[in-house]
Amino acid sequence: MKLWAAALKAHGDAAGTRALGEVLLLHRRLPAEAVQAGIAAAVRAGSTSPDVVAIEARKAEAAARDPEPEDDKDDPPCWAEEIVGRVLSLPQRRAALPEDRRPPPSVDRCDQLLTRQPRGSA
Repeated sequence: MKLWAAALKAHGDAAGTRALGEVLLLHRRLPAEAVQAGIAAAVRAGSTSPDVVAIEARKAEAAARDPEPEDDKDDPPCWAEEIVGRVLSLPQRRAALPEDRRPPPSVDRCDQLLTRQPRGSA
């Protein structure tokens, strides 16, 4: 097995064998074909991680379970489809607001706070 040899070389006997054991335990939850595809993908990627094998095996299982539909060569790509829509007219603007007759705001009270001396400091 290429995976086991690579794992032994990368991690040593104990850790490499543990990694292979984790990969073999994937057979409890995933079909053999998916695990084999996961091992092949991990070896192609240069990885000996059981997590990578598990991810690739799940991807292979999902692809086998739900294959993507084949594209019709004569159909245009989805981004090239013409979008047909309605033309919407925006409503007219409302009448102008009445003039604001309030006095402008004042910050005089705030200025008093800045010039006031705290008690007991004089």
